[in-house]
Amino acid sequence: MRRADRIRDKTAERLRFDRRLPAATAQAISADVFLGTNSGAVHRQVANRPTRIAREGAFAMPNRVERARFDDLYALVSDQLGDGRYRPGDRIGLKDLASQLHVSVTPLREILSRLVGRDVVTEHRSEGYYLARLDARDITELYSLHLICLNRALRGDLRITPGAESADIWAVFRRIVDAGGEAIVSDLHRYLDDRLKLVRRCDTALFGDAASAAITLQRVLLEHNLDQAHDQIRAFHEQRIAAAAEIALMFGRGTA
Repeated sequence: MRRADRIRDKTAERLRFDRRLPAATAQAISADVFLGTNSGAVHRQVANRPTRIAREGAFAMPNRVERARFDDLYALVSDQLGDGRYRPGDRIGLKDLASQLHVSVTPLREILSRLVGRDVVTEHRSEGYYLARLDARDITELYSLHLICLNRALRGDLRITPGAESADIWAVFRRIVDAGGEAIVSDLHRYLDDRLKLVRRCDTALFGDAASAAITLQRVLLEHNLDQAHDQIRAFHEQRIAAAAEIALMFGRGTA
């Protein structure tokens, strides 16, 4: 199977899991995202469906304050899983982590369950949670999908408004996807962003800080020079795709 076909199938699989779509619908949306047909009809069909995780979550979030606390804790846990303290396949001690973060086990279990849905964490029944493994093929596909999401967002009626410049290239990528305004692409991007966070420290160790690239990309976007933005984004991703084997080796060894 060609890599492009494999990535399209992986996209459809994620849509089926997150939004419980029929296989044919998920495949149609996946093809739409990849081929850039911009039909919109299939996207609207599922745009307001709650995701599987949100619908099934056991931790109630009755108001904005509780939701904000949950989101903050989710971000903190996600950052800790990606900072190198856990190696791929390591067990994540639920009680120990709750004690470190000074939170109860209940919301933490919900967050880890959500991360299972994002393939950041794996769950073994009666054994607990473990940090997911990523090999070179996984990393290649994740960066390839991430590039496709950004290309899709850049095809639309992109509205990048002036604001404080960010030195975080990944924050700029999120801003591009948000500005694209497509719910399906945003869902897929959140999934990819969470998984790629696991290897971000390896990325930085190999290629250095991308702050200057982030600033340059934001200025290009504000000038609405989308051709140059495409070129910069493609170069960023192709460099990392070419180094996927090295990134996987660093990640597996926990050497970054």
